[in-house]
Amino acid sequence: MSVALARTLTREEVSRLAGVTPEVVKFWTSGDRTIPPEFYFEDGGQGNYRYFPAVVALFELAADLGKIAGVKSPLVKRVVRAVAPEIMRAWDDPRPRRLWIVCDDFEVRIANDAIERARAKVAALSEISQREL
Repeated sequence: MSVALARTLTREEVSRLAGVTPEVVKFWTSGDRTIPPEFYFEDGGQGNYRYFPAVVALFELAADLGKIAGVKSPLVKRVVRAVAPEIMRAWDDPRPRRLWIVCDDFEVRIANDAIERARAKVAALSEISQREL
């Protein structure tokens, strides 16, 4: 089974792994839609979502970009949206990735370990959950 589909995360789990509040995860999902719909599905209605683990890599990348461009820079979310499909494709591939982003009138090349860091965080959460069973 794909690692991307093996486990889903609650909004609270995503926020804890990403180091943001649950409100930020909610806003990125249903507010400004920074998180593309391929990264989550509605669970029981009423705005309850389950997230695929690769979503954590989006927040890792955003944190890295925020250090460069500033956390409030609109560039951060534009790049995250542009790179999201590649992150979803790369989630199950253990090879290091270089992300090449073409967004509007600029191109960015990033050697980034956001996916690896996100995988490690999700794995650690899964280990904790297994111990609690």
